[in-house]
Amino acid sequence: MTLPPRFLGGKYAEADPLYLRAIDIGKKMLGPDHPDLAAWLNNRAGLLKKQGKYAEAERLHELATKTWEKALGLEHPTVATAYNNRAGLLRAQGNYDEAERLYKRSQAIREMVLCPEHPDVASVLNNRAELLQCQGKYEEAGPLYLRAAAINEAALGPQHPRVAADLNNQAGLLYRQGMYEEAEPLFKGSLAIFEKVHGLDHPEVATSLHNWARVLESQGKHNEAIPLLERAYSIRRTRMGEHHQYTTDTQTGLERVRQHVREQKETS
Repeated sequence: MTLPPRFLGGKYAEADPLYLRAIDIGKKMLGPDHPDLAAWLNNRAGLLKKQGKYAEAERLHELATKTWEKALGLEHPTVATAYNNRAGLLRAQGNYDEAERLYKRSQAIREMVLCPEHPDVASVLNNRAELLQCQGKYEEAGPLYLRAAAINEAALGPQHPRVAADLNNQAGLLYRQGMYEEAEPLFKGSLAIFEKVHGLDHPEVATSLHNWARVLESQGKHNEAIPLLERAYSIRRTRMGEHHQYTTDTQTGLERVRQHVREQKETS
């Protein structure tokens, strides 16, 4: 079951009744142990997570996982996805040890069933790296990001959006370590791929522009950061709405950088 447009647009209150109806129909038509029902439970859990309703989301994730384990076996790729999703919820709650355990289980299944060089393995490697990064374990996160990038580039080609995301992830890690000069070309590479694949006004393009501008700002290159933030803000306002968090984040960054430039002019 794909996510309804209301979910994708952030209209969670409208999306939830659709999931509840699908789950109710699934129970009646398919029975409580059908894997399709587990998929709908899993999707609703993702919706609840986005709303910060972690306890209810965890209950649904656990139920979906048990249903898939029973129907498909413990070493099925879908079960690996269930572990991955539950790990993401645990990470959001700060339960890092249990999240790491589930990510590793997901990775082990995918490596065994799909192959160690499958893009789905790269996906869980990226998730593990993000988990380590948010704990400040940068040296452990770096090799996982690099392995994920190598897998995706070999499997999907150097101009794939996942490769662009990998570059963005590596650049973000370098940025957090204060390695601005090393991060900047990776953000540029990410931007170039997203522009080629998605066009010049895609939200992913705005993300790369925003991130690159932050690197420039951190180096005191405020005049260079302004046009990047202006473009990122224009894209996000048009494509995501004026009041979206990403739009307001970019607007705040743009105002801050402009203020730095004004202050520099006043003191010069």
